[in-house]
Amino acid sequence: MELTKLPKAPLKEVSFEVLWGIGKKEPTLLNRVEGIIGLGKFIDLIQPAFPTYGEKPENALTPYEIAYYFGMAEGDWPKIQYGPGIITINDNHSEYDWNGRFMPLVSRTLECLISAHESLSPIVFTKCTLKYVDAVTLSDSGSTRATIEEFLKPRLNFALGSKMQGAPIVNMKTLFEIRVEDVSVILSLGTGTLKGEDAFIWESSIPFEYPDGNLGQILESANRAHDLLSKFFKNLCTETFRNEFL
Repeated sequence: MELTKLPKAPLKEVSFEVLWGIGKKEPTLLNRVEGIIGLGKFIDLIQPAFPTYGEKPENALTPYEIAYYFGMAEGDWPKIQYGPGIITINDNHSEYDWNGRFMPLVSRTLECLISAHESLSPIVFTKCTLKYVDAVTLSDSGSTRATIEEFLKPRLNFALGSKMQGAPIVNMKTLFEIRVEDVSVILSLGTGTLKGEDAFIWESSIPFEYPDGNLGQILESANRAHDLLSKFFKNLCTETFRNEFL
């Protein structure tokens, strides 16, 4: 039977970002009064489960910039981030589980967002993006001759092409767009640090856009993106690479 969760999964963070407007308007200063009222009601709804709070006041009136943070406990995950026209749900917990933990939180959070505005102009969803961030330590990073291409060749079922040929193991990032069924997967391959060590980091995401989206469409898109990215991960990693996570 195929494992549904890898014991040593390389997952470092999953995020689900939703862009929204108020009454089909962009979240500009023109509707800031409704935005402030909606924020207050949203805080009342979300704080019983997410009592810790932080903010960036300089972003409070900037469209699509995170201005407020909510957590279950200081430094703990998952987290909810909120700003004018944007909301994200993030998790990197070792107990991450899509059906049992993350997706129910996405649903509850968006229901709270809608409820907070039900006496105001209605929420309209315009875009959602599911993103996974994975990382592994570079086992051969100590070699000055090592390249990211040499590290990835036995681990990825993916032709790097000229973008990364001969690229040294340094802080770098390269983007690819790959069609999977009828959607685009945005794949980012790069390097950085993981617990103080050089690491290979890859991000895979799927965006969906809507002219006038509702909650049902957003939740359906989230589940579809999760299914496609799960298959994408399996197809991207060689069997040898996947065995490193068992």
